[in-house]
Amino acid sequence: MKYFKFILLPVIIVFTLFISAFKTEQDSKHEEIHWMTFEQMQEAQKKKPKKVIIDMYTDWCGWCKKMDKTTFEHPVIAKYVNENFYAVKFNAESKEPVVFNGKKYENSGRYHDLATTLMQGKLGFPTSIYLDDKFGYVTEPIASYLDAKQFELIISYINTEGYKKQPFEQYQKTFKSKL
Repeated sequence: MKYFKFILLPVIIVFTLFISAFKTEQDSKHEEIHWMTFEQMQEAQKKKPKKVIIDMYTDWCGWCKKMDKTTFEHPVIAKYVNENFYAVKFNAESKEPVVFNGKKYENSGRYHDLATTLMQGKLGFPTSIYLDDKFGYVTEPIASYLDAKQFELIISYINTEGYKKQPFEQYQKTFKSKL
């Protein structure tokens, strides 16, 4: 029985430490992007201006769902977006009216007028839209599935304002991924 105590106690301690470390790692993996509505984003913008990422999607879009799972749920991406941007997820087929930048938009057909406007009439899903803190375009909308590495590169380029200093291709050559 003596040996049992000497063996069991260290095993319990090691097991407890292992479980604690695993739990902390798992908790960090569950960070999610704090998606906002256009209304919430505009209110937040008044208090603390930030650049904006808009994820334009539809319910039927398989690539949109894949981007949700592989890109937006990545813990490094979620943390970076939450720290540096306001993120808006918008269903391009929404029936709800939206007031954005002082103008009211509605759905007058298959797609919402705000989606058509922000996507500059080029409807493809998913589309990522990047705006500055005054709602001007930072880049052209990107109508494509982006994996986590591609998305990280783009949002870093935008957040660091690399787009004001150098062409994307040049920035890409020196970029160091955190993924």
